Amino acid sequence: MITVLEILVIIVSLLLITVVVAQKSKTQGMGAGFGGGAEDLFGSRARGMDALLSKMTDHPFRYFRCLNLTFRQIVAYILTDI
Repeated sequence: MITVLEILVIIVSLLLITVVVAQKSKTQGMGAGFGGGAEDLFGSRARGMDALLSKMTDHPFRYFRCLNLTFRQIVAYILTDI
């Protein structure tokens, strides 16, 4: 049971890392201070791949959080039995 949860946590965490790294940065870094961020002045909305990746980040995060809480409860239960 614990091994299955460990494998699921690893798979979901790698998926979450991949989705977060694939997203474009919300800030323009140093270039925004010199006038490079003018296109964000009027609040452009994310479309296409950016919107999809943003939505895809939410679900793996929820799975990751639930798996870790479940894993923590199982380990705590096993340690209190010893």
